[in-house]
Amino acid sequence: HSQSGEPLSGIEVQVLRQQPDGNWSQERTVSTDLYGEYYTGPLETALYRLRFKDPQGVFAFQYYNNKANLGDATTIPIVGDLVPNIDAVLEPGGGISGSIQMYDGQSPGMPTISLYQHDGTAWRFLFSQWLMPSLSSPVITYTVSGLPSGTYKVNFNAPKGYRSEWYKNKKTFDSATQVTVTEPKITSGINAVLDAGGSIAGTVANEEGAGIANVDVQVVDLTGLWRSGARTGPNGSYTATGLAAGSYRVSFTPPAGSGYSIEWYDNKASQD
Repeated sequence: HSQSGEPLSGIEVQVLRQQPDGNWSQERTVSTDLYGEYYTGPLETALYRLRFKDPQGVFAFQYYNNKANLGDATTIPIVGDLVPNIDAVLEPGGGISGSIQMYDGQSPGMPTISLYQHDGTAWRFLFSQWLMPSLSSPVITYTVSGLPSGTYKVNFNAPKGYRSEWYKNKKTFDSATQVTVTEPKITSGINAVLDAGGSIAGTVANEEGAGIANVDVQVVDLTGLWRSGARTGPNGSYTATGLAAGSYRVSFTPPAGSGYSIEWYDNKASQD
């Protein structure tokens, strides 16, 4: 419910389960009813954490029990019994707003914005969302709401031909300028002007030298984050664009049923 005691319907209750490696993965999502109540359904014996999220972005998401991030969330052990009274009081959320445009004034296409949250011990990926262009302006404005107070990093993933970047005009996650959110305020002016990018090009062929079409090419940075991609044409050639200056690794995934195996450049079995 809200701070005033009003039941909140339609709030997403995201059930996160701890995996053997210690990470948390989303098990399922349910929603509150007209009375603000929810039931996750049966859960297997394991350790769980919950996140309460308002899909309308009015209230700040929170983890049980009244925590702003996953690292501080209270763990709920499930051993077969119903655990009652796992409640939440949601508060009005803060947010981040700004604009995105291309350096040459062209239409920006459909870039994506990604948010990472710092939980006091580590940075964790929150979500990505597409940003819709305006028909009348080459500038896209955006607002991401429903954020609890905390520290964030913002990535702007550019459309084809332009370079993705981190706020504030940084090339890497580590160098990105941190953005502070204090609920219920909107931190404004988180803008980006996306520059022209570099590219990686080549040809994917079999042992006989014939090009292979429809191979998915993925370009990741040295931390493993996706940075660009392409698909080979009829003669096996490809060009992956929009890359910042730096070093990358490239994977090649052949079409299903082709008989070829996945590999990394240069003829390696794994990213490492």
